[in-house]
Amino acid sequence: CKQWHKSTATRGHDRVVNSIVDAARSCGTPCTSQPPLVPHHPHSRKHGDIYFEAHFLEGRSVVADVTIVHPVVGNPTSAGAAPVATWQPRALAARALAKLSKHKS
Repeated sequence: CKQWHKSTATRGHDRVVNSIVDAARSCGTPCTSQPPLVPHHPHSRKHGDIYFEAHFLEGRSVVADVTIVHPVVGNPTSAGAAPVATWQPRALAARALAKLSKHKS
């Protein structure tokens, strides 16, 4: 993600994370996206992006891990030509599986 187009995707990721945190806080849901305060997975030691405190869902804390993916990829046909959009039907499912496997023990 950070290597894609000079970290543009990372900045987009952070904007989505910040928007979710702002929306949750505006509804009275205490949460944080500060890395030292977001707990890691007990088996993989990987960190999520947002931590929602315990009273959010019946006494259970929730950690969210945000991913940005789009199922349409642009491919230039030749120098100076407009990109041709290619639909990647499995892109969303593949990214979801990759994200889930990241946090499995």
